[in-house]
Amino acid sequence: MAHMALVMQRRGLRSVSLKRMTLTATLYVWNKGDADNATSRMKWPLDSLVRYGVLVDDAEKWLDFTEIPKQVVDRKNQRVVIRLSEAA
Repeated sequence: MAHMALVMQRRGLRSVSLKRMTLTATLYVWNKGDADNATSRMKWPLDSLVRYGVLVDDAEKWLDFTEIPKQVVDRKNQRVVIRLSEAA
């Protein structure tokens, strides 16, 4: 989580407006897993976004996260890429 805080600080990310957000994610992983594993891998990134004030909450009231994260095999650089936008 400290790494996430540093990346957010360097990119100038601060709390977003009090609007519902849509989240899409790409997981760069060693091996692809099934859909429920891809979704469960998002717990710590979502909790971190809430903890550092980027998201109000990860509850459905505040976050539209209905798409299963895309998985890409990258054995040299595993990471999570999250895109947030205001929900329609």
